[in-house]
Amino acid sequence: MNHPLHKKVGEILKKLDNQKYEVILDPACGGNQNIPLFLTKRKANDTEICNVDGLVMNRKIDEVIAIIEIEESNITPVHLCGKFLVSALAKYFIHENKNNKPYLLKDILFIHILKSLR
Repeated sequence: MNHPLHKKVGEILKKLDNQKYEVILDPACGGNQNIPLFLTKRKANDTEICNVDGLVMNRKIDEVIAIIEIEESNITPVHLCGKFLVSALAKYFIHENKNNKPYLLKDILFIHILKSLR
């Protein structure tokens, strides 16, 4: 699928990746991995609640500080609120690229980017 807004946002976010911040992007944004969030520290299909488009980690404190969701279509209140609610319910980010360490999601900035309908 073609996701021009995802790609553009991914290009901008990649510029934030440095010694202080690590930017993790899903394939639609130009990254190389899905970004699953979980309800518990146990990484399993039944505890995975969603995948997000992007995630920013603070390297110095080794914590997730932001979740990014991008919408290019299906911009309805139910869909938008659902994306926020599901991410808010998630408790952990766990991925094999991060040694399957469960990162507790607390005090997270949620950034929702929407394509203009104009």
